[in-house]
Amino acid sequence: MILDLGAPQEISEEKRTYYSEVIKNDPYNLELLPPEARDDKDLAIQVVESAGYALKDISSRLKDDEEVALAAMRQCPTYYVFAQISDRLKSDKDFVLKCIDLCETSSSDLGFGSRTVFSMVHPHFLDDKEVVLLAVQKRGRDIAMASARLRSDRDIVLAAVKQSGGKALLDLPKSWREDSDVMDILRGK
Repeated sequence: MILDLGAPQEISEEKRTYYSEVIKNDPYNLELLPPEARDDKDLAIQVVESAGYALKDISSRLKDDEEVALAAMRQCPTYYVFAQISDRLKSDKDFVLKCIDLCETSSSDLGFGSRTVFSMVHPHFLDDKEVVLLAVQKRGRDIAMASARLRSDRDIVLAAVKQSGGKALLDLPKSWREDSDVMDILRGK
């Protein structure tokens, strides 16, 4: 039988209780359950609230559900979880802002191959001042991914420099290193 995940299948209360116990023991057991369990919103929220990475195992329909997606991001605000979310949600500015806001502030280099939620946003957000400003307030080095126009925007640059302790300057034209406001930030003024 082919399961149409466009219309959620009803699960009996007995099966829901059974599935709930299976995933309570180990949220990653969701991938072993039948498709109708992976398309049940209550079970999906239960899983992603304890293991955001398990979002990869739920139905496409629920990866497009803002409540489920935000529950996963609250539990594990990483690029990997964000990458599993539907393209429709990743193209919604309010949703993207919520996801970036959930991310921890980091002034460290994340290492080779490390990515941030901002690195996964729809390309049109790389030229959206509100999105870029929030991203660089969380991790200044994310300025490297912003559009050329916003890498020259004083508000964006100053926020990135302030957040990163100056590391963002590595991703900007050298002329910013001589800017008096940038120097004041670096001197702690």
